[in-house]
Amino acid sequence: MKNKILLFGFTASGKTQFNKLVDGHSKISVVERHDKILNPLISIYNDYNNFGKKILKKSYTAEAGLNLDESITEKNKLKYKSKNIEINLNILLLRLMLEETGYNLTEYWSFLNKAELAAASKNLNDNFDFQFNFDLYENYWKKNLFKNSKNVSPEEFNDIFLEAYIQGKGENLKENLLFQSPNTMDAIDFILKENFNTKVIFLRRSLEGTIKSRALRQMYFSKYLNEKTKFDNKIKNSIDYHISAVLNSSYIERLKIAHKKMEDLKEKYDKKFLIIKTEDLILSPKKTIKSVFKWLELEEEDIIFKPTYKGIKTESNDYGRIQDDELELKMSTYNFLKFRIDNNNLSILFGCNEKIKTFIKIIKFYYFKYFKF
Repeated sequence: MKNKILLFGFTASGKTQFNKLVDGHSKISVVERHDKILNPLISIYNDYNNFGKKILKKSYTAEAGLNLDESITEKNKLKYKSKNIEINLNILLLRLMLEETGYNLTEYWSFLNKAELAAASKNLNDNFDFQFNFDLYENYWKKNLFKNSKNVSPEEFNDIFLEAYIQGKGENLKENLLFQSPNTMDAIDFILKENFNTKVIFLRRSLEGTIKSRALRQMYFSKYLNEKTKFDNKIKNSIDYHISAVLNSSYIERLKIAHKKMEDLKEKYDKKFLIIKTEDLILSPKKTIKSVFKWLELEEEDIIFKPTYKGIKTESNDYGRIQDDELELKMSTYNFLKFRIDNNNLSILFGCNEKIKTFIKIIKFYYFKYFKF
């Protein structure tokens, strides 16, 4: 594959909006699905022993009674570049590995011809018409992984699935391919260690916006599950509850560490890493996309300033506004949010409204951090 562009960002960072703006360009193929094919490759790399116990054992057990010749069992191998890891590939092992990805969800959506719009969507009813030939997708990667004896690196393995996805969309592979990584720094660490030939675009959203959208998403899922299971818990259906739950976890610290690490990587590999602010993408999409194409050294085309899917213009109300701006939080919740963003700065208590309620939230935070086991 000639040129790859990896789109990286945490929950509700604007990846769907970015994909829509790039989708129609004549020289970029877009994998808009978040299939996370990298996940099992990363798991093997980070904890091979655990992978052996859970996954390889099942594959070897199924293989044991078949009395297969080595010309079959060792025909295709996954071979890592930066570690002495080599795995015999077979179709059962692939199925087990794909359980750690979004592969089955792609099949489900393909069957329904309907896909979820984005993690940043205002509600769980936002979806789009998903026209995708899953059988073609599956047959393509099977053919290209198993038709001949070969060793494949993790990057080549991932490339085969990316190419297969484009086939499933009914498109021809273009000179450049944009795809998404899992929402973890492990993915970035992995592609660097395995020396993937790809550029990386990091969509960096503000801490406040990321936390709000994460909490909003959790609230929608909780509400949906409550309706399906007939549970009745009004407290857990409030946005204040879910924001406090996120803030009481270590999520914000992980975000801060990740943001700093991406800044360091940008400084070290300026031509390989690009950081753009999600707020700029939403509020000033034309200016932001222009800067991206300049960095990619690709010519602008008029279509990139209009949201499209498979090159066809889509209706969208997502541009020019950020959904969680509309959230109305209790003052004590907002104060607690500011406290956590500002490195747990207790000065928030001076001069704020709802001081006692804010103080109680802070006390609960320290209780969860130091005393609850």
